[in-house]
Amino acid sequence: MREKHLGLDKMDPKMEEMVKDYAKNLSEQIKVEKIIVNGSDVIVISDDFKDMDFFDRLQLLEFSWHYTMPVQTLGYTNEELKNMEGVSKVITAALKDGIVIKPNSE
Repeated sequence: MREKHLGLDKMDPKMEEMVKDYAKNLSEQIKVEKIIVNGSDVIVISDDFKDMDFFDRLQLLEFSWHYTMPVQTLGYTNEELKNMEGVSKVITAALKDGIVIKPNSE
């Protein structure tokens, strides 16, 4: 189920279906806590990234996206996400305007 984030509650149904399927596929390898979608940015939040270097994260995320819609996939821990707010324009915009999807909710 999609979680409202700052009053936003609209996502293309096809994109939402892709993101949920993506979360399910990723969940076979990492614990996905949430995914934030903002435009073409798909940001995966998982504390399992803590022991994974950035290149390995990107490789996992990119190779797991099997859909025709091009997106930029990024992966961060909760702590990294918190530290990047206000520093990274992509993260700040996603936290402000993005839609949060929690993969295990209905």
